[in-house]
Amino acid sequence: CQDGTCDSEEAGSGTSPGNTADRTTYCLSTSGNGGAQAAKDTAGNVGVAGCVVISYTPPSVSAYVALYTSGGSEVSGSEVSSTSATWTRVRSSAITLSDATDYVVRIKADSNVTAEIANAKIIFEQTDAGGIDELEPVHQYINTLATETSASYVLQDFDNEYNPSNWAGGTFAYLFEATLHGSVNPDTAAAQLYNVSDSEAIDDTAGGGDVESEVTTTNGSYERKRSLDLSGNSDWPSAAKTLDTQLNNSGGTTSTASSWLIIQVTGLAPAAVISVVVVDGAVVYGTVATSKNTTSGDLNDGQDGVNNGDTTENFNIKGQNATGGGCTWTLSDTAGSDTYVHEFSTNSGTDWLDLSTSYRQLVAGVSTSATQSFDLRITVPTPSSCFGSQTVDVTVQAVQG
Repeated sequence: CQDGTCDSEEAGSGTSPGNTADRTTYCLSTSGNGGAQAAKDTAGNVGVAGCVVISYTPPSVSAYVALYTSGGSEVSGSEVSSTSATWTRVRSSAITLSDATDYVVRIKADSNVTAEIANAKIIFEQTDAGGIDELEPVHQYINTLATETSASYVLQDFDNEYNPSNWAGGTFAYLFEATLHGSVNPDTAAAQLYNVSDSEAIDDTAGGGDVESEVTTTNGSYERKRSLDLSGNSDWPSAAKTLDTQLNNSGGTTSTASSWLIIQVTGLAPAAVISVVVVDGAVVYGTVATSKNTTSGDLNDGQDGVNNGDTTENFNIKGQNATGGGCTWTLSDTAGSDTYVHEFSTNSGTDWLDLSTSYRQLVAGVSTSATQSFDLRITVPTPSSCFGSQTVDVTVQAVQG
């Protein structure tokens, strides 16, 4: 500064004009030998007296997260990063994992930066042309550090619902797992699964069995512990129940990073493909005086329903109220004023059954690729209030047999 002292002022807080919210203004003090001189730009124009405006842009900094093996090796391609100052969800490209390997998440940041992480997960994208028949979903309970010093079990209030009706069509094993450690040797850190709805631990004591959900460790460092299969327990829920994790410690502090219910699914039956195709799929009755049908003795336009799925099917059939000719014909079992009859036969016209606007069974037990032939017969109203072309569609539906 020339002949004076430099004072720093926050933008907009001083008496100098021209301050803005994104700048810091430095003004020359009038104290000293020579006083302040007017600031000039590069062209020599006089600006705000005694002030120099300096703008500042903070540097871009990053937080990083990557997946590591418990042995300390980074999983190639797993690292994600963000420069945002607010929560941002980022996802890596596809990565390759190894069997029977424990993985952990590691976080780091650029110098002089604090990095924060809310959650991390491995996402499995499964596909199989024949259907997925094995998977291992988890129900998360504890998802942040939970500690407990009580020698008696204490609920941790990470409730989740288990509903057995959501798990069908395969073989299911249920295992409780927690990652936990104690604080002093030889204290025992313990966790177990608890049925909040029925106020009882999942420990099979009522059934006299020996399969408990409880997992324990005397390790002072985090250890992942998993129970045996709980599906055979007499106290395993047979209806929708709220479950939670309980913790205790024999003489120190139990620290738990996570807990969950693991559901191992095997032998899952792929969803059946249910499909029917009607060949040729079109009937033109033309002008009808009283009645017409598709048998060989009349229009000779019988239809074929083909099982186009991969399992045995039942075929259903229904008609509709006719429209399009200037009035509506109501579908009924007796022809009358603006009332018509539509029927089907599966034995070439020997027997006829009425159609209605609701499904009724056409045939049962049609095997894959098999065909069911059927005929249709229409009887027009007597009388009709209109004489245009009416739409009298028939719908064939397939359901698993």
